[in-house]
Amino acid sequence: MVRSVLPSFVQWPQFKLPALALPQFDPPVLGEPNGKPKQIRCEYKYHISEFVAPAIATALQPYCDSDPFVAGSDGRYTITSLYLDTPRRDLYWATELQRQVRFKVRVRTYGTASEGPVFLEVKRRWGDAQVKSRVQVPRENWQWALEPGGLVKCRSWGLSAKKWQIVEEFSALVAGWNLEPVVCVRYDRVPLVGRLEPELRVTFDRGIRAFSCPDLELHAQDRDYLPVDYPHSFDSYDPRLVLEVKFNLQFPVWLRDLTTRFDLRREAFAKYCGSLRRIQADLERIRTDGRAPLW
Repeated sequence: MVRSVLPSFVQWPQFKLPALALPQFDPPVLGEPNGKPKQIRCEYKYHISEFVAPAIATALQPYCDSDPFVAGSDGRYTITSLYLDTPRRDLYWATELQRQVRFKVRVRTYGTASEGPVFLEVKRRWGDAQVKSRVQVPRENWQWALEPGGLVKCRSWGLSAKKWQIVEEFSALVAGWNLEPVVCVRYDRVPLVGRLEPELRVTFDRGIRAFSCPDLELHAQDRDYLPVDYPHSFDSYDPRLVLEVKFNLQFPVWLRDLTTRFDLRREAFAKYCGSLRRIQADLERIRTDGRAPLW
């Protein structure tokens, strides 16, 4: 008998997303308290070989500088994000099925020990256009924003009207979609910013790893994470990383020339989806074969 090795959740029947619709793309919904529209960004992703990455980094030097946030370090930092989803994993499927309108809700921190500041983030997407809202909140009680009735306690944070609007947006999505913690995703990022286009951001993300996390926790123990970006994840034989380019609607001409020179092609790689597949495949392997986890 042939036994399926697909993760159990991949075999769930496809379903229609809940009737609760995302807001339409208009300034009254996506505006700031002062009436100004939020910044609309585009994001392109490329899978590149570790063997080619140094040459690409060299080619970027005339146009980009190291992000000032990593000044004094080795030019990189570690990101840890706790992703939230519905019990049916609607947000996972919205990405897997390439829905044009979708969103992600996550809690993010920085540092190898998750010791950095904590941010609540909502990332909405309409095709290639994205709008990300995020707000820094106290490390000691960021969980309040995810608890039923927690907004009352969040008032003690003393945030400005602009920041409070983001907290309310975050909490409304958590409550309205019954979101729960699913997985912690961690990776190491080398960030660059445009020299002539300060809104341009180019990042090299490697060492993507995942930890199943059903609790409100930003897990800091690297030894507990499973690798996600091994070559098989990219249908490749050599080690790969994810190159991300974020810009404000207009893709720079010089960067287009660079992608042509290195034969870079846009390819999707959702860190949350890849992490969830990795964890579920590991659990399925243990359940069906009784073998040790894949490493």
